[in-house]
Amino acid sequence: MIARVEMGRTNGSKVLLLGAGFETGNLGVEALAIGTIQIIQAHYPDARIQLLEYGATRRQYTMEINGNPIELATLNIRFSKKIWQKNHILWLMLCGIAARLFPFLRRSIRSRNPHYREIDDAAVGFSIAGGDSFSDIYGLERFIYVTLPQLLLLFMKKRLILLPQTLGPYRTRISRVVTGYVLRKAESVYCRDRKSIAYIADLFGTRVRNVGFCHDVAFGLRPEKKADGDPLNDLAGSPLVGLNVSGLLYFDRSNRFHLECEYPRLIGRILDYFCTNLGQRVLLMPHVITTEEGAESDVRANAGLMEQYKAKYGDRLLCASGITSAAGAKAVIGRCDFFLGSRMHACIGALSQGIPAIGLAYSGKFAGLFATVGVESLALDLTQLAEDQLIKRIEVCYGEREKWREALKPELARVNESYEGMAGKWKNGMVSA
Repeated sequence: MIARVEMGRTNGSKVLLLGAGFETGNLGVEALAIGTIQIIQAHYPDARIQLLEYGATRRQYTMEINGNPIELATLNIRFSKKIWQKNHILWLMLCGIAARLFPFLRRSIRSRNPHYREIDDAAVGFSIAGGDSFSDIYGLERFIYVTLPQLLLLFMKKRLILLPQTLGPYRTRISRVVTGYVLRKAESVYCRDRKSIAYIADLFGTRVRNVGFCHDVAFGLRPEKKADGDPLNDLAGSPLVGLNVSGLLYFDRSNRFHLECEYPRLIGRILDYFCTNLGQRVLLMPHVITTEEGAESDVRANAGLMEQYKAKYGDRLLCASGITSAAGAKAVIGRCDFFLGSRMHACIGALSQGIPAIGLAYSGKFAGLFATVGVESLALDLTQLAEDQLIKRIEVCYGEREKWREALKPELARVNESYEGMAGKWKNGMVSA
């Protein structure tokens, strides 16, 4: 449970966390934030963590790690037309360049710009870029938006460590040039899948040597404990199939990800297979929980599906509601016997608890990450497989679910070792792939 609080004073070095937060509505981003904070706290228990993020106002939070409350605050920067604001990202970058070229100006800049001074006081910056946004897959504008804070830290000569994430694709020349610069200057770079490591090696060769592997930090997220009287306890005791429907794909009429199937129709066929053919209960599980009129809302997609199919399937079709946190979502997912999802961190919520999960994938990040826990065959590429092929593969994978459950056990045992290895090398500056 995360709540806003008034910040108290703490001791220890300040560290900045970039590209993760608690109020995006995307529980995958929240899972990355909490997972990262857990790892930092485990190895630097006195660290003062601040979230460097875009926003008009500062926010404060408290959260629990290993039973102990810790306090967090945002350090807000701006990205708007009002470039004269002292915390505007472009103004801060100009200050960083000036202080780097003319070191005698640094003291004056620090005294005149408190936002710059707060960033300059940090010992290290950890960037996770939402897991896959250090890429131009979502467009060049978003790539620039995500990359500018990383460049700021590098211009200020701050240690920058890229936490486990998917790197690429980089389809434009500008994204490749900027990425090459960031990767060369970063102290350490971690990929959450080995395909990203190979991709970076092919793209940049020996110019980038500091890239290594670590599991996605969301694997370590602890599910929220549920009270004995929780109504979700009624879900236990009989087979339950979890289904995460992505609003990003469900409301996409332009097919910007070039899917080989019509996504809403595919979801309808999946429901029919489990509810009608097998007589199973299906739980619709959102992982982007915004309720605004936004095209990416899983909650809106679920509402449409319930309206369309509830009369047909009755009590075999359920919908998770009242989800407020990544840990809470993981607890609900933990009630499932099998899972399918188009949000990768919803799938991680299942896989990390030993639950076989099919990734209904719209990008290559799924296959790479599923491979890290030995189940790459469960990542079904919607950009390559037609609707009938997908349904057939789902039938086969579900029939082999016990095999996949056993395959996950030894792979999950290695996750903590992966985190330990990453944290142990933070001080070295170089990692081996």
